[in-house]
Amino acid sequence: MYASLLALLTSLPVFTGDTETPLQRSARLETIAHAVDSAGDYATCTGDYATVDWCRPVWPRKSARQLKVMLIMLGRAESNFAERVHAGRCRADECDAVKLPGGRVFHRAQTPWQMQYTALVAPEWASMVGKEYWPTFQAAYAASKVLGASWSRCRREPQRGPLTGDWMTWSVSGYATGGRTCSWSRAAGRVAEYQRLYAASLRPLPLPPAHDTSSTPGLRVAAEP
Repeated sequence: MYASLLALLTSLPVFTGDTETPLQRSARLETIAHAVDSAGDYATCTGDYATVDWCRPVWPRKSARQLKVMLIMLGRAESNFAERVHAGRCRADECDAVKLPGGRVFHRAQTPWQMQYTALVAPEWASMVGKEYWPTFQAAYAASKVLGASWSRCRREPQRGPLTGDWMTWSVSGYATGGRTCSWSRAAGRVAEYQRLYAASLRPLPLPPAHDTSSTPGLRVAAEP
C-alpha cells in the first residue's frame, strides 16, 4: 500500500512555513509513507508481521488500510506534516507549548501526530522525534496505539459521551481529547476528511508513461507489416 499512501501524502497542500526544496519534500514524504505503511502492518499484525508470533495488534479494527489512512488524516489535521514539527523544531506557539518561569518554552506535544506524553506512548517517546525512517515509524506506531485505545475505551465506556456516529467518530474524538470524550465537537470534519482520503486510496494509481523504445539506442523494434 506504500504507493497509495505516497499518492495521498503528495496530494496534500504544502505547509506554508516549510522551506524544503521539492526534492527534499519528496524524499521526506517517501519516508513518511514507508513508516506509516510498516507501522500500520505492525499495529495490526498483518503484512510482514502476519506470521510473527510476538506481534500483538493494537488497532482493534484489524484493517490495516483503515488505520494507515487514519494516520495520514491525523498527521494532516494535527501538523499538516510540517517539516519543522517533524524534525522537532516547534516554534514557541506550536506543539501545545507552555511558557515556564524564566521564559523557557516547553512543548508538550511532538511528532507530526502531536502526541503528549502518557504511559501508553512512553516506550516510543524518547525515540520518535526526527525526520528519519525509524523515529517516524515509532511515532506512527505510537499514534496507532492511541487510536486503538481511544476506540476500545469508547466502545466499552458509553458514559464518556453519546456514542453517535461510528468507530471513526470514537477514534478521532478520543485521540483529540486525550480520552476525555467520545463525541468531540469537531470530529465530523476529520471523519469527512478520512472518508475522502480512504476513497482516494482505493482508486487505481495512474500508470507511468509508456517508454518509447523506438528511439532508445541499443534497442531494435520490429517494423509493423
